[in-house]
Amino acid sequence: MFAHSINYAIYIGRYDLIDAIIKNIVTSMEKDRDEYKNADSATINMIKEAFVYPSTYLANFLLEKIGFRNPSTEELAHYGTGDQGPGVYKQLIEKWNDSYAEVEDCYWDELCEYHLNRIAVAGHGWEKEELCYYDLIPMELMNVFKVREKLGLDAPVIKHELFNTIMATPPVVPTGYNADLDVKLQMVEWTIKHEKVYTQAEIVQQLAEEHGEGADLFF
Repeated sequence: MFAHSINYAIYIGRYDLIDAIIKNIVTSMEKDRDEYKNADSATINMIKEAFVYPSTYLANFLLEKIGFRNPSTEELAHYGTGDQGPGVYKQLIEKWNDSYAEVEDCYWDELCEYHLNRIAVAGHGWEKEELCYYDLIPMELMNVFKVREKLGLDAPVIKHELFNTIMATPPVVPTGYNADLDVKLQMVEWTIKHEKVYTQAEIVQQLAEEHGEGADLFF
């Protein structure tokens, strides 16, 4: 679950969100330890056999490269059965300090096909899906290139059809999103703050009064 959040934060350049994500990871880890410290052996074995997706390893690797440390990284090595570790992304990590121009096109094709084949469309839930339906955007690969560019390293030109689609278009950064102009978010916050249920129209009117009639509200 957190890998999706990490990928998105890197993708849109919101490194400030990563601190909040890491705090949530710590809270989740502490909760898991409390729940399973008295678990029986069968439950413990089930936990240890939980599969860790290759894209999760890649996301954590990229976090470290931009100066963050995911506290759960060290624990990943203790989970999973079968092919553990970065899997299909292994070469990306092993050749990180080398020129990616030397990596053969067939490997980039393999990564693109892996991405397309791992997108879940059946709606099984995040715990059973490596890439969700909104992951048509190849964020994990685009983030590799984004981080390499940030560090002054080269990135290849991928010839696979996936990177010839609008899905592989880099996002506009900054996004222009402003939480103060998010109508639904403000509805929630005003309801909590004033202990009163507000309609969308009321919030729109309130935001217009605060920020002007021409404010670019987010719905």
